[in-house]
Amino acid sequence: MSPLSGVDSRTDHHSALCHFPAPRGGDQLACVVFMNEKKQAIVLLSLVLALLVSLFLYHVQQLETRMADLVIESDARDLNTTMQTLQKYSYAKYAERIKNLLLSDPRIAEAFAARDRERLQAVSRIKYDSLRRENPYFHIMQFHLPEGTTFLRMHRPAFFGDTLTGRRAMVAEVHRKRAPVSGFGFCSDGLFFRVIQPVFVDKEYVGAVEFGIRGQEVVAAIRENLEAMAITFFRAHAWLKAARTSGRHYTEVGDFVVLCDNRALLEKLPASFYEEQHDRVIAHEGRSFRVHNHQIFQDHHGESIGGVILFQDITAALEKKQAFFWRAVLVSLLLFLLSAALLYVSFERILRSLLGEVATRQKKEVEVEEREAHIRLLLNSTAEGIFGLDNEGRCTFVNRSCLEMLGYEHEEELLGVTLHDLIHYSKPDGSEFPMAECPMCRSYHGGQEVCIDDEVLWCKDGRAIPVCYHAYPIRQEGRLLGSVVSFSDITRRKQAEYDKERLTAAIEHAADEIIITDLNGSIEYVNPAFEQVTGYSRYEVMGKAPSVLKSGRHSEEFYRDLWETISAGMVWSSRIINRIKDGTLIEEDAVISPIFDGKGRIIGYVAVKRDVTDKVRMEERLRQANKMESLGTLAGAIAHDFNNILNGIIGLTSLSLLETEARGKIAANLNEIMRTGETAKELVRQILAFTRKESSEYKALALQDVAKDVVKLLRCTISGKIKIVEQLDGDCPAIWGNRSQMHQVVMNLGTNAYQAMRREGGVLTVTVSQCSEPGAWHGEEGRRLVRLVISDTGCGMAPEVQKHIFEPYFTTKKEGEGTGFGLATVHKVVSAHHGTIDVQSEPGQGTTFTLTFPVHEEQQGTAADETAPLITSELSGHVLFVDDAAVNVMLGQEILQSAGCRVTGFTDSAQALEAFRQEPEAFDLLVTDHVMPGLSGVELVSEVKRLRRDIPVLMITGYDDPAHDEELNQCGIDQFLAKPISVKRLLVAAAFLLADAGGAAPQQDRKNE
Repeated sequence: MSPLSGVDSRTDHHSALCHFPAPRGGDQLACVVFMNEKKQAIVLLSLVLALLVSLFLYHVQQLETRMADLVIESDARDLNTTMQTLQKYSYAKYAERIKNLLLSDPRIAEAFAARDRERLQAVSRIKYDSLRRENPYFHIMQFHLPEGTTFLRMHRPAFFGDTLTGRRAMVAEVHRKRAPVSGFGFCSDGLFFRVIQPVFVDKEYVGAVEFGIRGQEVVAAIRENLEAMAITFFRAHAWLKAARTSGRHYTEVGDFVVLCDNRALLEKLPASFYEEQHDRVIAHEGRSFRVHNHQIFQDHHGESIGGVILFQDITAALEKKQAFFWRAVLVSLLLFLLSAALLYVSFERILRSLLGEVATRQKKEVEVEEREAHIRLLLNSTAEGIFGLDNEGRCTFVNRSCLEMLGYEHEEELLGVTLHDLIHYSKPDGSEFPMAECPMCRSYHGGQEVCIDDEVLWCKDGRAIPVCYHAYPIRQEGRLLGSVVSFSDITRRKQAEYDKERLTAAIEHAADEIIITDLNGSIEYVNPAFEQVTGYSRYEVMGKAPSVLKSGRHSEEFYRDLWETISAGMVWSSRIINRIKDGTLIEEDAVISPIFDGKGRIIGYVAVKRDVTDKVRMEERLRQANKMESLGTLAGAIAHDFNNILNGIIGLTSLSLLETEARGKIAANLNEIMRTGETAKELVRQILAFTRKESSEYKALALQDVAKDVVKLLRCTISGKIKIVEQLDGDCPAIWGNRSQMHQVVMNLGTNAYQAMRREGGVLTVTVSQCSEPGAWHGEEGRRLVRLVISDTGCGMAPEVQKHIFEPYFTTKKEGEGTGFGLATVHKVVSAHHGTIDVQSEPGQGTTFTLTFPVHEEQQGTAADETAPLITSELSGHVLFVDDAAVNVMLGQEILQSAGCRVTGFTDSAQALEAFRQEPEAFDLLVTDHVMPGLSGVELVSEVKRLRRDIPVLMITGYDDPAHDEELNQCGIDQFLAKPISVKRLLVAAAFLLADAGGAAPQQDRKNE
């Protein structure tokens, strides 16, 4: 190596080579030829060398001065950073520690709220000892009651109950504001940093907990760790309390109290320095010190009460700077003389060697540049973003992927910038991210390798991208220079994780059962819906085959088809019957699909099932209800047509009786026909009552009549092995009720009694009687009641069955025999009628249902048309009689004409309307059938009323009790008669309507028909 290589290593490369153009091939020979004489060249080079040595000396001196200043500044920054870290982080974190303490162990707050001192001390001891081990300066942990007394001191358990409100302003402020406070303060034990946190239990304030850290010990630790002199000063008003109790020596300087025994040192500092924030340099006892003022002691209001003054010893740095200057002068002079001698002795060899060294260095520089370009190319070709940071967090390098991901176009936008403030200033939740808390800072400040899996970096346009990053410290010869950070955009990964979590939540909360198996059918997963439906927990079925649910209701062919379908990669769906854990059979709609991997191979199966047992039952009940409705409609239609037939039989027989002698064989036969017709009429009425849709109308109702109708129907349907006994009191008063609903109650109870005796036979007893409930006073009669008792001698019921008989869907019958709604409906109807129901039953002893209903006191008499006397005088008026049955028209004409009316009859309602339209004033009464082909009775009445609103209308219908049909009432019908009609009822109705129309009321005799 050239003797000048040492110089080149310390001088600026470009300055050292300013008079030597870069040698390229033959340029080296040109430089040699340029020197004509050896002496001239030596002199010239000596002058140049002297100039270079002078420049080198100046540069080295400046560099050393700068280095010394940097050392001093670095030490000062270390001191400042340490003090700032102490001030900002050493104490404030304990506010969070208290909050975490209360959250992590709720027993502390509970014991405090319960005012259980022994339990509070026991549960707090672990935390207290842990904090003492963690921080040797941690001393105080105590609990304060809202009234201002101390409940427990962990550092002095035996001392409690004293009042601190007047002595401790921080405690009083927490009680008042119920918010945490922290700050330095004095007490009899000296300086402490205190953190006081309110404690709430169930949102109720129960007191406060206080942490205290000794301040003087921390100052001593700073003095020891920094190897620097330190003195503590406080404002005089804050020190008064400590001065009385501590016994320490102090010096008063203006408004401050300084704790220092070296008065000569204090005299170097002016009184104003304790208020200043800047540093200054002083000399003391032959040494130089840089003095730093740190007012780190602040009370809970944020006001300074004192601080620490650090004396940074910079004597060595200043002496080193001065000594280095003279060494550099001496070395430079010796180097100059040696170089001049060498040049004089062997100029040509030195020159050639120098030029060769320059060429070698330039070649190495080219190689370095090429290597750097290659490395930069590699870095710019990576998919990961990469950037470098110096030990201050400033950007020193960025690759192309980093620029693209962060939205920047040029690296100059980032180079030299503190990247934390630009791209890492906020946490994922948007809250501020202080640099001191940033993990990335630990790599270039603390030399730690950091790997973070989920954080955000902020782009130029304000977007936040989720990233994972690795930060590696950069060291050179043991010195930490900064760090290099590589990061990847994990947006897709986060979305995939979110999708996976959402899918998992959807499966877990799905109402349908979901089962996942492997290729062999072993269960790997079931969701909570499966557990709820089947009664099996996931741990009971994990690893087992779905055959644990096998019901035995399906053939082997059924299961073989299932497996062949899904094994072929197709979806199988069907309804399946399974047996759950308690043995119950359920029906489920199942869809089983194969699960494929990325290569299209089947790796398992997933089944989605839905319990449709209730749905199937409801569908069956709906079909049964539809069948019953259809049967009712058919029965109603038959009854309606049968009424038309009976109308002719009873009507013509009535007319014949009027013209026949009261005694004789013909009269007897006609009377028998009338009785038979009345029997058929009653049967048709019962059929219509059974098929009629339920009405919400309540009226006075004879319960014995309803029971009598039901018994007649039961006699026609039940087996002859069962004897029916009627005990119906005909004088029972009426109740206020709905006939259709009460008919259903008696029918349901009678049917249940029949089903309980259908195998062995027995006796069914139906009783309706009067009774009264006990009065409020002895001997006083209570309100009157009607009692319905239905009893059987069947199989009876056990007590546990009786508890559930009125519950919907509860049935003891076989599937298909009962819906579980019969007795539930009975209970509902009885309650709606303000009645009571009682059940007496024992297994093998039969069952008795006793129902009671309050009597309806405001009873109406019998219908006027049933007791009205027969018309004896002739009627007058013109009647328009319309019915699609010719026999009914003929019968109506005969009856009304026999009473003196003029009757025009039609079997076609359209012709009748046309006749009325031609002469609307010619008719005094319209009598029409209800149901007719073409123009119905309602439509005919509407058209007639449109032509003449005052004409009275009598409608004859084959349906029972149509008077409550809203449509019929609205069209203007004045009176209804139900088929089959009697002579008396028709004449009475016609007489009243003709009289209301303006004619004279007819004379009536007083004897019944």
